[in-house]
Amino acid sequence: FGHSNVLDLCDIAAQAEVGELLVYHPDPDYGDVIVDGLQDLCEGYMENVVQADIPVRYAREGMEREVLPILETLPMAG
Repeated sequence: FGHSNVLDLCDIAAQAEVGELLVYHPDPDYGDVIVDGLQDLCEGYMENVVQADIPVRYAREGMEREVLPILETLPMAG
């Protein structure tokens, strides 16, 4: 599918200091067992290797998240 490694994604999320990491995998053959395993892998890596307190979730059908424009999340200068 031509995508990056999920552990690289964890590193980038930690460097960007995101509030939550929401991951998805485009392979429709990946069932819940594989997706749950990938989420566990990411959570463990984030906690034990990256040492960042960033929640990791794998996107699931029907899941919704509100995404704010970056300007609304930055502190105002001045």
